Amino acid sequence: MSIFSRKKNIVFEDKERKILLVSKLDRHAMKMMELGWVVEEVGELRFMTADTGLPSPFGTLDRCSPPMGIDGKYVTASHCLEFTPLFIECSENCSNGPKITKTEVVEKIDLVPMTWRCMFQDCTNYYDYGVVSRGIDYRMPDLVLSFGNASGTIAGFAPAPYYKDNPIGRTVRYVSYDYINGKFVTIETRIIGYGDAYVYGPDNLLYKMKAYIAKDDKVIAQPGFSGSGVFVVKNDNA
Repeated sequence: MSIFSRKKNIVFEDKERKILLVSKLDRHAMKMMELGWVVEEVGELRFMTADTGLPSPFGTLDRCSPPMGIDGKYVTASHCLEFTPLFIECSENCSNGPKITKTEVVEKIDLVPMTWRCMFQDCTNYYDYGVVSRGIDYRMPDLVLSFGNASGTIAGFAPAPYYKDNPIGRTVRYVSYDYINGKFVTIETRIIGYGDAYVYGPDNLLYKMKAYIAKDDKVIAQPGFSGSGVFVVKNDNA
């Protein structure tokens, strides 16, 4: 389904699990609800980069959350690398203030926006994935936080290219930086589906993403959470 054929107001659709998220309830959404689909009005979906005017903390990329990985390869979202990626670090307990340095892009899968060319070719983005040379040493993430909605109760996750398991129904855990309150937060939520998401970027272009989706009663995505390394909890009771 391209931008030219998708139903108006649809922002996420999982046909296998019959989940439909819409920006606004309309006649089509009500019809799908009558057919047994789980339908919810969630507003528009957007990449979760922070406004450039907000300060970035130690260990993060400018406008995004900490890249995580090992051995000089640290995973972030591709859309976090739209501009020159800057890494924030401290020395001597930050007595001289944070140091801002350019970090090398090791790998990047470019995102393709929805344009008229999508009438003739598949413009689906299966990954929102980039690798930089600076980050937090931990391990390689399974998924990457990509997008969310204004209320923060919807989060979309793109898989890393090397991740081959199925996280649907599983708990995921990630560390993000809360630019609004100035602190790191650890979040757990549960993946409920996988399907086509229609996401606006900072350029106000629309991107079609294949992504996993989570829905929660608490805030699980907000500006600045983009690029968070997401880990599937092996034991859901953990």
